Amino acid sequence: MFRNKARMAELEEAIKESEAKINEERMCKRTYLHMLDRMKKDFIATKIKANDFDKNLQNKRQVLDIEEGKQRKTKEERLQSKNTFDKLMKNIEKEQEDRRARILELQKCIANKEESVKRRIDR
Repeated sequence: MFRNKARMAELEEAIKESEAKINEERMCKRTYLHMLDRMKKDFIATKIKANDFDKNLQNKRQVLDIEEGKQRKTKEERLQSKNTFDKLMKNIEKEQEDRRARILELQKCIANKEESVKRRIDR
């Protein structure tokens, strides 16, 4: 009988220890489930932020592409204007040289005619 009581006490003690461990594991499980739920929420929030950042990045890239296109067009127009101006200046210089050459030619003709008139008069 004494053995039975001792065995019963041991079993009751084992039951209490098992229940304590079960309760502790239940609390750990609740803690881990809470942590898992919180991590899922954080993951979703981080994913939403990442999507917002991606959208912002795409918008900024589009703006950058547009601005680069505008800058490229402006640069091309400036270069074309410069080329046109340079060609115009060359044409003006050529026309001035042609005029000078014609003036010199006319002056020579006038000088020749004057000389021929002078020779006629002398004769």
